[in-house]
Amino acid sequence: MAHLSATMLSWMAKCLLAKNIVLSSAGLLSYTTPHTVEKVKDRHDELVKAVGNALRNAFFSKRVKALELEQMKLCLTLTLKDSTYTVCGVPDLMYLLYGTELDDLILVVEATLSPSTRHLIYGEMLFYSIAA
Repeated sequence: MAHLSATMLSWMAKCLLAKNIVLSSAGLLSYTTPHTVEKVKDRHDELVKAVGNALRNAFFSKRVKALELEQMKLCLTLTLKDSTYTVCGVPDLMYLLYGTELDDLILVVEATLSPSTRHLIYGEMLFYSIAA
């Protein structure tokens, strides 16, 4: 069984070469967080806090009931032909929205400061939406 990070799904969604390498190696391609990420962690945490505050204000002004979910690791196990993959990741923020005219809804938020990775979030968001 191969173990992948949610970030790897984003690379696979944007790059056919990455997708082929990951699938042909049964997920044995390892991913490490770039060293630059640790340098901007405080700024990223401030951004996540600001986004969380803005969302809570928006929920309050619309009278939507929202429960902020604790940060948790989300995992899915996928089987493609003869290979099994376990994909895991942790989104920045998650909310359970309820009490609206719509059905209950889980809102997943992933924030980034890097303009070079904004386009890569697609795979992660798709994974978080399914896993949540």
